[in-house]
Amino acid sequence: MSDSATKELLRELIKESIIESADKPPFYCSGRYSQKVDSKRRIQVPAKWRLPGDNVELTAVIWPLSPKEECRCIGVITPDTLNRLLGEWKHEPVFNDAGAARRRFYSEFTTQVCVDGAGRICLPEWMTMETGIEKDVILIGMMDWGFQIWNPERFAKQKSRDALSIEANPPPATNFNPISPP
Repeated sequence: MSDSATKELLRELIKESIIESADKPPFYCSGRYSQKVDSKRRIQVPAKWRLPGDNVELTAVIWPLSPKEECRCIGVITPDTLNRLLGEWKHEPVFNDAGAARRRFYSEFTTQVCVDGAGRICLPEWMTMETGIEKDVILIGMMDWGFQIWNPERFAKQKSRDALSIEANPPPATNFNPISPP
């Protein structure tokens, strides 16, 4: 292939990717859903939170990675979110102790899960044990990040902590107040 043909092909590919990304609406998860965990540890992902395509792979992570077990839930992040996170690491050396240790630490607490044809994901047993998830779960949208899967009792405690955190660190002033109407 000649240089001019290669350049033209690259221009077309770039043009298509720009148009494709401009046509693609932003993906985000919002809201709260209560779900049951079935006998195979599967939960239904809300239809609004499903990415298009078959067998979409998401990343599940124990969150937060703190010693406080009562705070832990399962975070489920989209491929785009994972790529953004990995992009932050791209300049970190892999072949030194700190870089390798950080990757091992985070990798130990993550795994890939696939959305099946019925819109379910299977929660790994070790993750359900770490997070206290049994029969009932609460799914909380995390906007462009993905969503969280909570044990209902732990989520109730976390909501109290969240209220204190927001009170101590109020967000920047806006006209948006989801609690009280204008």
